[in-house]
Amino acid sequence: MRQCLTSFFLIFFMTGCIFGPVKELKYQIEDSWGSEDPKNSPTELFDIVNTKTISRLWVAEAGTESLWEINKDSHQTHTLAMFVYEEFLFTLNHDGLIKKFDLSSGILLWEKDFNLKVSAGLSGDSEALYFVSAEGDLWSLNHDGKELWKTYMGGQVFVKPLPNSDFVTVKLNFNKIIQVNNTDGSIKWTYQAPSPPLTINLQGEMIFADGAIYSGLPGGKLIAIEAETGAMIWEVTVAPSKGVTEIERANDVTSQPLVDGPFIYAVSIKGRIAAFDRRTSQKIWDRPLSSFDGLNLYGNNLIVVHETGSIYSLNNDAGGTYWRNEDLSYRNIGKGIIIGDLFSVGDFDGYLHFIDLYNGKMVSRIKLSGSKILDNITYLSDSKLIAMDVNGSIFCLEINDNAKIKSSEETNRVDILTNTDAIQESEVQSQDKDKGDVSRSTWLEKFKFWEKDKTSDDKNLL
Repeated sequence: MRQCLTSFFLIFFMTGCIFGPVKELKYQIEDSWGSEDPKNSPTELFDIVNTKTISRLWVAEAGTESLWEINKDSHQTHTLAMFVYEEFLFTLNHDGLIKKFDLSSGILLWEKDFNLKVSAGLSGDSEALYFVSAEGDLWSLNHDGKELWKTYMGGQVFVKPLPNSDFVTVKLNFNKIIQVNNTDGSIKWTYQAPSPPLTINLQGEMIFADGAIYSGLPGGKLIAIEAETGAMIWEVTVAPSKGVTEIERANDVTSQPLVDGPFIYAVSIKGRIAAFDRRTSQKIWDRPLSSFDGLNLYGNNLIVVHETGSIYSLNNDAGGTYWRNEDLSYRNIGKGIIIGDLFSVGDFDGYLHFIDLYNGKMVSRIKLSGSKILDNITYLSDSKLIAMDVNGSIFCLEINDNAKIKSSEETNRVDILTNTDAIQESEVQSQDKDKGDVSRSTWLEKFKFWEKDKTSDDKNLL
């Protein structure tokens, strides 16, 4: 009898009938096993039938040396962002060449060479553009490229400045955060976060929401700072450091946190992804998953690129896996973006891929270049985006349906924004999300608790 049961379970698992916690364990083992071997070969691409038509609207050049690459075999690269304002696109390369393009045609409107090395940027607002030089100077320009002011930050910066309202915030490599007045460049406040002896030479972007600035830190930490004063609101642990040596214990949060109403999500490079209540700093759930690149939000689902390149769709209420795609493992992809109902990401070989967010299937791809597509893909609309390769070539693309193919899968498609069938209750490390408000500072008194508008359509929830 015992032999029969053993045979039954062996056949059960080997035939792929894996679900719930066992399926999660299978995913974790596969990704963890592969991530420990730095010599894994990129997954070969398989032929697909493109269900989307990808059209090149225009191509332009931002200038060479657009990527400062520390180690091409690692995640430690510093890519300069593009900035879109109204009908214009601004680009900047690491040699200080800034350009302004007409967004509809790709026509170059002007360019200006500052003849300096740039380490972080480009960001902006309705009045100004911001970047940081390799010498540590924060530059502010108007939209015509004229210098407004320049302020020395006191160290290296690899994270693009975060502008908001009447200030711009800068994060230095040694985890010092500085807020600067955006009218004259005067320093308003500084905050020095503690750092462990050894950290990853890769910093995550900050995010501003409801009067607070959020940032990941070394040691698996996530911090909230009051934007008005620079005072710490709370600090939480996304994933504890483990190991004997400092190298083993290095477990930084190197990506931008994601804010969704009263909740915030963050992921560490060697450990876990976690959700917290922004009001109380209470941990809602966490689960094993490692990522250098960060998170995207699609409705009620988080899209996360594992350090191996596997792509996960997780339910944001509990962290359960909705789907997993491993087609792009070890192809050096990045965070990617959400465009309509698709997830788009580039790889090392010049391909831009499109994955259906409902089922995780690859639906289209296009070969843009013979060089790596950078992780600064810029959203324009639900059918348009801009991508850049490592040589500074810019591609404006439009995505449309290739054909109206009706299938039972499409006919019976359940709206992903409300689907909860994939959540496995045994995964949930839940805590009550409706904890009472805890008065922590004047910031908390001003916090306007977010509530989802039940009448909002899908686009308003993205």
